[in-house]
Amino acid sequence: MALTSNQFWKIIDSTGRGVGVNRRRQVEKIERILRGFSLDDLATFRKHTYRAIKKANTFPFQVAAFVIYSHLTDDLLLEFRAWVILHGQKAFMAALKNIDTVVKLVSKKEVDQMSLAGFLEVEPRIWLDRGVDCRLYTRKVGFLQERPVPTDWPESREEFKSRYPVLYKAFWNPPRIEAFHRGARK
Repeated sequence: MALTSNQFWKIIDSTGRGVGVNRRRQVEKIERILRGFSLDDLATFRKHTYRAIKKANTFPFQVAAFVIYSHLTDDLLLEFRAWVILHGQKAFMAALKNIDTVVKLVSKKEVDQMSLAGFLEVEPRIWLDRGVDCRLYTRKVGFLQERPVPTDWPESREEFKSRYPVLYKAFWNPPRIEAFHRGARK
């Protein structure tokens, strides 16, 4: 019997209790659970992860990731979405409805401590540890394929503040933004 969406979320929810912004302990618990799974259930767990990541492929998630991290890359956006998933189904669904809810998950001073702790590598690592061909994993799981998201980026700091007041108040960090932009120009 294949792993259901409810079982996926039950694993995420049950392993995340008492874990802070660095999700290392949670990912270790998830890995211990997944090590007992069949290859098919490992693949299905990844498919559920991909489905949730795709659901969060929205402009509001892009805005939140940018404002929280003070910069944005494709990898950072992927990690941010997975990081929100690790907070559980209730937090994830709340963020889908209203991205401002992510301010409850992390504070401005904790941003540099945010970590997925290898969450997106768990299933493939277990697969490889079992000595099973990677091509079989890829055939079963596929790749994360996403469509571009229409964007409407604010043109100025004032427009950010006006359109996203909760995120702006919680995370806007001009020195950090300037530092990343200086580093990007080098």
